[in-house]
Amino acid sequence: MITTLKKTTYQFIQLEGLYRAVEDLLHRKLPHYIVSHDELNRALNTLQNHLTKFESDLVIAETDPWYSYSFADFRPFCIFV
Repeated sequence: MITTLKKTTYQFIQLEGLYRAVEDLLHRKLPHYIVSHDELNRALNTLQNHLTKFESDLVIAETDPWYSYSFADFRPFCIFV
């Protein structure tokens, strides 16, 4: 019984985290629940390496993940026409 209760509580906490992450996305914030700090760092480094190689006059203005989570205007549901 207690094991089932622990599993249910854990699943509820996971669903609540996912719900908050989706809310963040809808408010144009990048949630760390979906994109981890390591993944974001890796993506920023990959992007900067690409820019260095193919567009040497361009750089990423802000490479600190904290900025991306706190201030960046993230638009995952934007449709480009």
